Amino acid sequence: MTDHDADSIVERALQDRIRRHLNEKSPGPRELCQQYANGHLTRADLIDQLTRYPYVETPTTDGYDSLIVDPPGTWSEVSAAVRSGLIADDVYEEIYTRRHKLN
Repeated sequence: MTDHDADSIVERALQDRIRRHLNEKSPGPRELCQQYANGHLTRADLIDQLTRYPYVETPTTDGYDSLIVDPPGTWSEVSAAVRSGLIADDVYEEIYTRRHKLN
């Protein structure tokens, strides 16, 4: 492992720690989707908040074990919100498009 690799690992760990700290103090993606489904957020507010949300990086496998448990605050919470009916496909698509600046 090179010094650059080690620095990169430390930087990613620090960024994840900061995101987790921020996520503990504010609602995560799933909670935001639940608030929307319960009528406490407008569609525009949900899209804005989920577009700007500081998502935690999704873990990767070691190449042998495909089992991954996503930590709170990952994009998978938004995907799960669609599957569970908290948000519609068009809301998901708009958030995804804005996050990835596809327009």
